Amino acid sequence: MSTEISYCHATVNPIIGCSPDMPCAETCWARRTVNRLAGKFSAYRKCLSEDGKQWSSQVLWRPKELDKLAHWKKGKRSEEHTSEL
Repeated sequence: MSTEISYCHATVNPIIGCSPDMPCAETCWARRTVNRLAGKFSAYRKCLSEDGKQWSSQVLWRPKELDKLAHWKKGKRSEEHTSEL
């Protein structure tokens, strides 16, 4: 997935969502962004409640996302940011 993160060209998201039982659930990124991302990516729609207005507390494991890593060319990170890491 392409990204606007300045230090990388792409991201892989094998896990969508988080457990509502986690201590960080109230500030969870997945909870805050699922509606916005559901409009762009069908996998996120599966994490919406029945009314489609909020996160359903579902966690999706998508192992095929990890397969994308095997096809990336070496040096996916920008050379200009590599020295900063």
